[in-house]
Amino acid sequence: MKATRFYQGIVLAAALAAASVASRAAEYTVPITGRKTLISHDWETEIRLGEQGLAKCIQENGICTDPAINARVQQIGRRIAAVTGYNLPWKFVVVNDLDADCVGLAFGGGKVAIKADYAARVDDAQLVAVIGHEIGHNVARHGAERGSWGSLHEGDALRLADRALERTTEYEADRMGLVYLAMAGYDPREAMAYRESGAWCDQRTDPDDTHPCFADRARHVRKYLPEALCYYYAARGRTPAGDEWEVPCPHCGTHLDVPLTASPGTKVKCGACQRVFAFSYVPEKWTAAKGGKTRCPGCRTELAVPWSTSPAMDIRCGACGQTFRCTYVAKRGTTQ
Repeated sequence: MKATRFYQGIVLAAALAAASVASRAAEYTVPITGRKTLISHDWETEIRLGEQGLAKCIQENGICTDPAINARVQQIGRRIAAVTGYNLPWKFVVVNDLDADCVGLAFGGGKVAIKADYAARVDDAQLVAVIGHEIGHNVARHGAERGSWGSLHEGDALRLADRALERTTEYEADRMGLVYLAMAGYDPREAMAYRESGAWCDQRTDPDDTHPCFADRARHVRKYLPEALCYYYAARGRTPAGDEWEVPCPHCGTHLDVPLTASPGTKVKCGACQRVFAFSYVPEKWTAAKGGKTRCPGCRTELAVPWSTSPAMDIRCGACGQTFRCTYVAKRGTTQ
């Protein structure tokens, strides 16, 4: 799980660190999470460097020629990429080998490599989780961000900054991947079950690792399962069956039926483990009758949003005419 695992062979960080780019870095807002960062170059450059990194990875590891494995990876990758809203030159390549503890790599600019033997032996839930994660890295521009940091730090400062940044970006890509796969119609509960299984939840810890341990990542991303489920139900064109939300107990994972009119903070007792937790599925201020409010990102006019409006649905502002996507923000529990 060393830093080399994340962008094996990629020239992105080196190319950016060598350039005097700090003065012309532009702010970039990461989708889904809303985190703001600085990126020192444009998408065109990032796409070109991503192509170079992927080409070098293929040269070093060889490309898989199994048509069934390639077709499966392509189908899943393109289906998830299509819902991101980013019209990148997406490319999903299956390579024969990667580092021992690495099953997928993101190179920036829409380029992803997946390890052949992994793709061949796992089920769709596992493969979807990994591909969604790598797509999250691409959309969040984590490689470019890391390279930009290289131009601002050196020596021990760079090492410490790089470690902190990569841990942040791993958590972020986990959340983004879970949301994107849900938007594509894959059940995020299946991906979450894989993340919490022994097949993924590696307990190893190493103070020199740049990646968080898998167990910590699983605990972190579970917080965003309700957010992902909102997108999943929207992608399926329906709300949960009946007049109830299906909510996983945060303690034991048992799925519980919660009344549709329940508001955030409502105490729910799990019938399986008997523990009590605060309900946080329905966005704050939403009720079945009244709906909620959001602001147009163009003119900032406050708009009423019917409760039936699901994430990923388009809203048209009556003031300026702009159409924008309704999204659910887990941290604030409201629309944005």
